[in-house]
Amino acid sequence: AAAAAAAAVAAEENATYQKVQADVRRELQAMYRPEFLNRLDEIIVFRPLSRPEIGRIAELMLASVRKRAGGKGVSVHVDDHFKDLLLTEGFSPKFGARPMRRTVQRLLENPLSECMLDGFARDGDEVSVTLGGGGGPKPERGIVLTNTRGGVREFSLEELGGGAGGIEAEDAPAPAAPSRNGDSDFGGGGLPLPGFGASAAPLTSSMMG
Repeated sequence: AAAAAAAAVAAEENATYQKVQADVRRELQAMYRPEFLNRLDEIIVFRPLSRPEIGRIAELMLASVRKRAGGKGVSVHVDDHFKDLLLTEGFSPKFGARPMRRTVQRLLENPLSECMLDGFARDGDEVSVTLGGGGGPKPERGIVLTNTRGGVREFSLEELGGGAGGIEAEDAPAPAAPSRNGDSDFGGGGLPLPGFGASAAPLTSSMMG
């Protein structure tokens, strides 16, 4: 049953892609002369990134955060509930991977930087990141960070600029929570990743490794 459902979804996506290709070619033919179009070797219409693909990109971004934090002596662990929230907030077929990049910065890097600045996350600490209110797509208390000394810090989704749907819901990036010195403790505007540039129904956590 699962295989049949996956095949049906793939067939629907392929049909949509073929329609988009036909629409693009029709629009080009209406706007440009045949002499110009004949000079083009190929007209390529890129497929939008799928949820599993965005999930894998999110894992790369989380690995980058862990590496940066590890350089400061802080080990970071995020649970499956938090990963699910990242995909709920950061998946956008229209805008690709950039919304996820901003979501990771907004929901993880910014609060983690605050914890480093005020001494909550120190050299040698392990910081666990999960959701308040028992998890779920709209946690009541937001993001919860716990250190190895038993300390707990909570950040509401409202103060982090989230909790109202996808980050690109209104075609504009959500505001980021400022740190004490007005910048991220990781440096600059976040964690640029190779291939993403400097700004570069929810997926189940099993698809994210």
